[in-house]
Formats: sequence, C-alpha cells, structure tokens
Amino acid sequence: MLQTNKFGLIMLSLLASSCFAIIAPFSVATADAGLIPAYTVLFRYMVLIICATPFIYIYTRKYFKFTRSQFWLIILQGIAGGILNLSYLGALSYIPLSLAVIIFFTFPLITLIVSPFIFGGRLTLYKIVVFICAFLGLLLVVGPELSTLNPIGILLALIGALTAVTQLLCMSKLIKEVKPMALLYSVHIIAMIFTVLIISGFYFAGEIDLPPPITFDIGINFMGVVLSYILAFGLFSYVTRYLDPSTISLFSNIEPIVTIAVAILLFSEILQINQAFGISIVLVSLIAGSLAKS
Repeated sequence: MLQTNKFGLIMLSLLASSCFAIIAPFSVATADAGLIPAYTVLFRYMVLIICATPFIYIYTRKYFKFTRSQFWLIILQGIAGGILNLSYLGALSYIPLSLAVIIFFTFPLITLIVSPFIFGGRLTLYKIVVFICAFLGLLLVVGPELSTLNPIGILLALIGALTAVTQLLCMSKLIKEVKPMALLYSVHIIAMIFTVLIISGFYFAGEIDLPPPITFDIGINFMGVVLSYILAFGLFSYVTRYLDPSTISLFSNIEPIVTIAVAILLFSEILQINQAFGISIVLVSLIAGSLAKS
C-alpha cells in the first residue's frame, strides 16, 4: 500500500512539473494571438491575487506577521520573481522556445554551485564537474545558431536563470520560517506591483502599447497559462507534504523535456544533431545535480 501511495505521489509530482512546463508554450501561443508576454505576466498575477484574496482574508490573514529580515527577503523574492517571469517569457519573443528553456533551466545547477557559499557546506568536485558538463552542453545547444540568434533573447533567458536562483535561495530560507500561503501571496503581490512599475515605465517611454482587446484566441491561451500555473502550484504544494525535496527535485527535471517536446510538436522547431546532443547533456547534468542534492 505504501509503495502504491508513493507511486501515486510521484505521478502527481510529474504532472505538476508537466503543468509548469506547458506555461511557456501557452505564453508563446498567447503572444502569437496578440498579447505580449509582459501583459501575460501581469494579468496572470492579477487573476491569481483576485482569486486568492478572499481565501487568504478569511483563513490565513493571521500568518502575515514578518520579522524585518523576513520582510526584506520577501521583497527580494517578489522582485526576483517578477524579473524572472518578465525576462524568461520575454526571451520567447526573440529566440526559439527550446533554446530559451534549456538556457533557463541551468538555474538548478547554478544554485548547486552558489548555495554552499550562502548556506555553508562544501563545493565538491562532483558538483563542479556536473556544472561544467552542463555548461559544455549549453555551448553545443546555442553555438550552432549563435550568429543568427538575437542576443537580447539569450540575455533575457540568462537573466531569468539568475533571478530563479535568487528566488530559490530566498524561498529556501523563508519556507522554514513563514507559512507557505502567506509567503506565496506576499511574493505574488510584490511581483505584481513590480511588474506594473516596469510595464508603466516601458509604456511612458513609448516602448510598448496598451494591451489589445481580448479576443477568443488570446482568452483561451491565457486561460491555459493561468490554469496550468494554478494546477502546477496546487499539485506541487500537495506533494511537498509527503515527498522529500530530493525526490521532487529529481522528477521536476521532466519540465524542460516536456517544454522542448511541445516546442517541437506544436511550433515545428527543429534541432540539429549536436544541439539535441547538447540538450541531452544538460538534462543528464540536471538529474546528476538532483542526485547531488540528495
């Protein structure tokens, strides 16, 4: 019975990762329908906060008491989350989805290298080798098309990876001290405010226009973004109660695989043989990094 339950939890963990994985393809489809990624990010925050506020007010408002250090870490995590979403989804406007996702998903390996300097511990030779292998794999992925790729897209994907590291490190500290619902709600509020400020700045600078009228194509794809995000977070929050972090981290590596598969199937993206080999190296490195954590 215990084995059956654990198998079910692993399946839910894989489903959560798959839901996270299809957020980017839905965002690309929403952009193709006429809504730029920045507005997709903002509207997603707004919908989630509007839906969550009544529940938060009724059931969990007593948990919104933070120390000064927690308060500043929450602000940092919220800003990092806002930059992460704007940059990662923004990169999809400049470079292919399959390339953006493999650049972005170097963040667990960057975290593996950085965390010993922040939380203590040893930076082992194993971790260094895993990181170097992932970097070499990334060179194989990006290298063949480097001359034709828009450097803005590569930069945005890298910014997304670095801010994901910041967000993960903040959460690793806060999740032990703050109730999850209070943490997630506060972080999303801050991320939304930050996103509003960024979009407003670009609008008044004449870089972006007001969002277009919501058409059926925009609405259905945006709904896919929101539902995937809610389902992913809901499943993820559930399985974290019963599975240890190393197990969840290991199975979350399916996320870039699913995203790349969707990019190939739905957007007809084509990978060269050496790029496919490079992606395989990065994915194996991700798995090896997850095993290192455990």
